[in-house]
Amino acid sequence: RDRLEKEKEELQSRLIEASGNNLRNEISEIPNLCEVNRPSSLAEKFSSLYAEEYTDALEEIEDTMDESSSAKVMLDWLKICHEWCEKLAKEQRQFIKDKAIGFMEEHMKFRVPVEISDRCLIHVKEFQKKIAIDSLAAVTQICLHKSLSGQKWNDNTPIKKYIQRCTELCWMMQINDPPLYVKFDVTPGQTLDKNSYNIFTHSGSLIDYVVWPVLFLHRTGPMLGKGVAQGK
Repeated sequence: RDRLEKEKEELQSRLIEASGNNLRNEISEIPNLCEVNRPSSLAEKFSSLYAEEYTDALEEIEDTMDESSSAKVMLDWLKICHEWCEKLAKEQRQFIKDKAIGFMEEHMKFRVPVEISDRCLIHVKEFQKKIAIDSLAAVTQICLHKSLSGQKWNDNTPIKKYIQRCTELCWMMQINDPPLYVKFDVTPGQTLDKNSYNIFTHSGSLIDYVVWPVLFLHRTGPMLGKGVAQGK
């Protein structure tokens, strides 16, 4: 009997060890979203978006308008995606908080107002990161609709791919804590700082218009990626 008990314990130990190894293997195969979407990685992807999908989409529209107009359309699409990702990220966080508060208030004996602690808010933001990929399909559909509604090139694949990629990166930037900052608010006539901007097709001491915005770690943080501007 003692021998059987010992064999049973050894078998259980081997099963537990094997299960642990399998679990570790499965976990190691899951992409580390925090690593993939760290700010430096997003900055690289943002630059790649301008070099690749932007260029392909620009070719679809530049035959129908001049250089500055086509650059404005491309930047406007990025702005729309950014604005809606910012709006939807805030709404989603508020929705998660409201659901948590509603559940707690519903089950409290005296129905007193519930306040979520700062610690709890950190978990809300972490949860939002964990469901970021699952949320992206809905966010992308909204951004495509807002960007292309009523426009004649709705079905052009390079344009659609560009907007989808803009949405993906803007969404991942917005669920960072704090969000990465894309500098859209640049007034024509400002000094063209070549430490912040690469030249588009014309150089000059002043900015004629922005083609691609500068990216920062956060609103008051260091620059992560240079923009592109037309000089005059």
